[in-house]
Amino acid sequence: MTRRWAVVVAAVIAVVVIAASFLVTGGVAADSHADRTAVGITVRGNVVDTEASQANRVASTYLEQVQDVVVYEEGGKRFAVTAGNNEGPHIVDITDVDNILPMPQPWNNAPLRPSNSGANGVDTWVANDGNRYFAVAWGASNALQIFALHSSGVLWGNWSNGSNKYIVDSGRLQLANDVFVYTLQDGTCQTSAGCEVFPGTSVNQGEPIYKQYAVVASVGNLGQGQSQGFTGSEVLIYDVTNPNALCSCSSGSGQTALLKGSVKDAGSLELFGAAGLTYYQQGDKHYALVTAESDNGVQIIDITDPENPVARDYLDDTTSLELRSATESAVYSVGGRLYAVVAGADDDGIQIIDITDPTDITAAGKLADTSSLLLDQPRGVTVHSILGLHYAIVA
Repeated sequence: MTRRWAVVVAAVIAVVVIAASFLVTGGVAADSHADRTAVGITVRGNVVDTEASQANRVASTYLEQVQDVVVYEEGGKRFAVTAGNNEGPHIVDITDVDNILPMPQPWNNAPLRPSNSGANGVDTWVANDGNRYFAVAWGASNALQIFALHSSGVLWGNWSNGSNKYIVDSGRLQLANDVFVYTLQDGTCQTSAGCEVFPGTSVNQGEPIYKQYAVVASVGNLGQGQSQGFTGSEVLIYDVTNPNALCSCSSGSGQTALLKGSVKDAGSLELFGAAGLTYYQQGDKHYALVTAESDNGVQIIDITDPENPVARDYLDDTTSLELRSATESAVYSVGGRLYAVVAGADDDGIQIIDITDPTDITAAGKLADTSSLLLDQPRGVTVHSILGLHYAIVA
């Protein structure tokens, strides 16, 4: 949830903007660039939940219990798509920040399957056919569902052939909590006649071939306990290169073919209660940073090879860190090094982690809540850069 731009589309409890330049060192230092300091937060446009009735979806917004939001650009406009825990995904036009507009969602194209509740995470990407798709992690339904963007600009849950594209797996996707989609180059076209990368879409010889993968954080059965050697929490990787080919299934060979790789929690990992996922790239390597709410820590997973993801280093909470009930994270780079900002909900603070070496991550600075701050139970965080300075925005 945390690799994304932060956009306010529903009720906000508190937002804190903090210069990451002093977070890295752990001290609250005065900013030497007074002309470039964040001096306040201004509320611009907003839109609230106005659900009139299930039969009147065109005139309604569906923003109850928003859990996640991502921003994308389409046709010269900018949009936010939200994941509502009670009502599923919803698109909002935020091109004019002072007049943001919800997009209508016709009832017959609603997220009817697996259910329209329990959406915890959402991400969006453009597939090889040039069309935009959305992946939604459904916690209540133990599912991953793919939506298409209809030509009218609304989410298309019930596709033109009358089916929905989803995977339901109560064993592996139990309480699906977050999702992101990333792109990998899968070689180059070696055929003189070209290579088909999507039904009806080809690339020429010598051009790259790309594939897309959805990474899902599954909380698992929290009641199992770590004494059994694993908890059920798991990070799974699915091939979503061709969303039209998804199996619309709850079991069987179709589902097995889509699942490429996974890392399951064990006593040596920090995945118990996987709460959030952050994607980042370092050189030619691709990584997922997992925040483990129940394990009170973070875990790095190398996802460069989707079929063979590898758990790297982790960091567990201590009395000197702010990682208790780690919920979300954001990654940024400064001075040739990579850092993660992690929200520790039960510690009422944020923790900076140096993740430059994924096999040896170390704690850096931290900031705890005080009477003059708004860091009580932080749940979300992103990093924004302005004129060379990096800021953590904490909800």
